[in-house]
Amino acid sequence: SALLLLVSCALALEKTCDEQYEVLDKDHREDIDMHECRACKMIDLDANGNCPKMEYECDESLPIATNVLHAGDCGCALLRCVDPDAKLAVGGATADKVRCKNLTWIISSKSNGTSSAVCARKCGLGVCPVLPAKFFEGQDIFGPLRISRPDEDHPCAWADCQIGAVASNGVSDLIYRGISSFACSSDRTWRYTGPGAEQSQLKDVRCVIKDCEQLPQGSNDVCTNKYFCYAAEFVEGDGDDWKKMKCDYDHALRRSEDNTETAPTCKIGQWSADGNPIDRSTGVMCITCPDVKKEPLDSTQPTVSLRNKAVTCDKGELTIEYGNIGSRAPVNALTCSNDFEWETTDGQFPPYSSLGEIIRQGVPWKARCITEPPKPCKELPPYDVPLNNLCSTKYQCYTADFVDGDVPNSKIMKCDHDHPHALRLYKDLTELAPTCRNGQWTADTKPIDGNTAVTCITCPRVAMSGLDVNQPEVSPRNKEVTCLEGQLTIEYESNGPQLTEVTSLTCSGEFEWTTEGGKFDPFDSLVDAVRKGATWKARCITPPPKPCATLPNPDDAEYCYIRDVKDDKKYSCTKAAFTYTADFSEGLMQCASATKLRYAENVNTLINPECNKGQWTDNNNPIPDTTKVICIHCRDLYSVSTDTEQLAYDANPDPNMVSCPTKPLVLDLWDENTVSIKRIDVANKITCNHDTWLWEAIGTDLGVDGPLDTMIEKGWKIRCLNPGEK
Repeated sequence: SALLLLVSCALALEKTCDEQYEVLDKDHREDIDMHECRACKMIDLDANGNCPKMEYECDESLPIATNVLHAGDCGCALLRCVDPDAKLAVGGATADKVRCKNLTWIISSKSNGTSSAVCARKCGLGVCPVLPAKFFEGQDIFGPLRISRPDEDHPCAWADCQIGAVASNGVSDLIYRGISSFACSSDRTWRYTGPGAEQSQLKDVRCVIKDCEQLPQGSNDVCTNKYFCYAAEFVEGDGDDWKKMKCDYDHALRRSEDNTETAPTCKIGQWSADGNPIDRSTGVMCITCPDVKKEPLDSTQPTVSLRNKAVTCDKGELTIEYGNIGSRAPVNALTCSNDFEWETTDGQFPPYSSLGEIIRQGVPWKARCITEPPKPCKELPPYDVPLNNLCSTKYQCYTADFVDGDVPNSKIMKCDHDHPHALRLYKDLTELAPTCRNGQWTADTKPIDGNTAVTCITCPRVAMSGLDVNQPEVSPRNKEVTCLEGQLTIEYESNGPQLTEVTSLTCSGEFEWTTEGGKFDPFDSLVDAVRKGATWKARCITPPPKPCATLPNPDDAEYCYIRDVKDDKKYSCTKAAFTYTADFSEGLMQCASATKLRYAENVNTLINPECNKGQWTDNNNPIPDTTKVICIHCRDLYSVSTDTEQLAYDANPDPNMVSCPTKPLVLDLWDENTVSIKRIDVANKITCNHDTWLWEAIGTDLGVDGPLDTMIEKGWKIRCLNPGEK
């Protein structure tokens, strides 16, 4: 069929293409004349062996197509890359034309056929864009890429940045540190090729041409009077930082111009601190604690570690000697703090709170290794006689105690008064706080002579009145004055003696007697009165005793049975008597006889009222002055008025027994006509029971009618029989 097509084409040419046939070039005539040039199979895409070694980059994903042939066309099939910027590559070289012949794809009439090809795009010089020279004007950190031709190691155009590079991926800038290699890609972008993972489609690549340089070492006056300064290290940075300046300790790096703390880091040749760029000429320094002064004559010298981190003693006791007199304080450790001040573990530095305070106040000090034992301290002498005049007029003086101090191997003179300012220099009573270390007494960091006399002061002696029965009590060292009995009272002179009651009298921190309460007209206070020369004394004044009032006695008729036999009251009553002292401050309420005193509101309850200094009590419990009391006894018994012989009592007014003088004693129960309907002869006398305060007929059988008090309540009469009655 293909042969018939060619014959028909030849015949057609002879008839219709005579004029065209003359103008066809030789190649075109060969194409038409060739046999089977339109039926080749689709070629395989394979870069291996087909891609040129230099200047081109092949991509098997780029499609290859053939020219479109129609039934009336006279041409053969040709291969072409769909991408207009790509060329066909076969056998390691580019081909301008790949055609079909004898069912085989060939490059030229002399070449053998090929079964594969690939599309190749240029990647040599001039393909990938570079930033213009104007971009780098005035810059000393970035420079342009220096592009090299492709070679055996680099199939495409390439460039190396020696210090680092910056490139854009269209979203952000990518930073590469150190030697950075780039290759041109056929898509007209740069590709980072190492070291590390490849990154493609990069633009605006520029080389870093200036590396991070060490910041210069600075210095200022703090390096001579506050710290020891040394050079910072120039080291590799952390994370994205290329370089940094570093000290042996945290927070030690400072700007030399103002001594402020800093932490500079460098990236892409630019130094910055706290996110702000800084000039490459900025001076920095490291600080640590200042050098420690030593005693050059000591046989054992302290050892100071590198960068003044700590001070130790190989022998002896590590000791801080400070002040003009050389006070000593043994310590366990001497180290440089985070604030770059020397600090100690333990150690006492009177009158300073710490070594830090000594340093901040500019007091000279040194570190020593003490090997000899401390010198003993001797007690300061007490005051001499005659006494200082102030010790007899303004204060009372006493001997100070010689005791161990708060600092090891130290002694102090101490007073036993609670106030800390009692110790004084004897000659003028100025305040003093001497401490002895290593045999040397000091006060306020100044040495004092070991023969200096000292004394303790307190408030002066208190004058008292010899007329008072109760004298004030003065505590040891005149701390306070109290009264065991009586009212604490100040008697002071102001146009005659004046008295004022106070609640307390104590010695103040100024060693003056002060009071709580009291009025000292015309003075503001006792202190004001003393300062203005007024004399005074402390007294315990006992007030006159308060009298006791007689406890009230109720009327007999209100609480007790009197005459009416139908009354339901069981007892007869008498009033209690008040037996008292002359001033009525002490006494007793008592009944006249064996009768017990009772509460009038509840006669079954006994009471034993006593008056003690104006206060009534019952069994030591206070009771009101309005408490009503009463004496009770057996109820009164009354004779029948018409009887010729009346009842006889053997005691009055508290009867113990009732009897008839001569006639028989009987119990009669009468009817309404006063006729006896029942009679009981009483064997003996009727007796009052002093426990129950009820009448009893001892020896008489009262039967079911008893007891006697019940019979009386029921109307039984106690009688002496009249003559003729039986």
